[in-house]
Amino acid sequence: MTHLALRSITLLIIGALFAVSCGSGAGDQVDPTSTSTTPAHASTPQSEAPDTTQPAVEIVEPVTECEGPVEEFAFGTTIESVIPTADGATTIYYCVEVPTDVDGFTVELKGMSENLDLFMGFPDLATLTEGGFGLKYSTAEGTTDEWVTVEMKPNLLWKPGAYYVEVSAGSSNDSSPFTLSATEL
Repeated sequence: MTHLALRSITLLIIGALFAVSCGSGAGDQVDPTSTSTTPAHASTPQSEAPDTTQPAVEIVEPVTECEGPVEEFAFGTTIESVIPTADGATTIYYCVEVPTDVDGFTVELKGMSENLDLFMGFPDLATLTEGGFGLKYSTAEGTTDEWVTVEMKPNLLWKPGAYYVEVSAGSSNDSSPFTLSATEL
């Protein structure tokens, strides 16, 4: 199975599990702004207000510094590399720290001589390697430039911090140079 197919299946499974956990069936309505864990159809006595101190969904705080086995590159710069690497790796992981004063940015993969793919994960490396809601990707065929764009405001998922980027040759073992950049919109 291809790298993209495995990611797609993972995202479908996560989405199905999320949908199941949000309601038990007919009649349940979920208010996404509510922090109550009480179903919408349950009655609450007038004298007892719902507990709003705990969020209904666990919020994962973004990693603010790059962590793990990744190559860091500075926001606003371009790096050049080749895949597969000298040791034969057909996947390279990078990390770029997006500053707090940025409202949006683009990660761009250019200059390929073979088909490469671009994946980006947030808020951690596991989102990139295992799939999750903070995953964006571009898998255009051939040597077409690839990019992913993030607009941070008013979106609550995308925030400043460490973004993890994967450049993948997929099943190809043909060598290809490339440039990778992360720039403000």
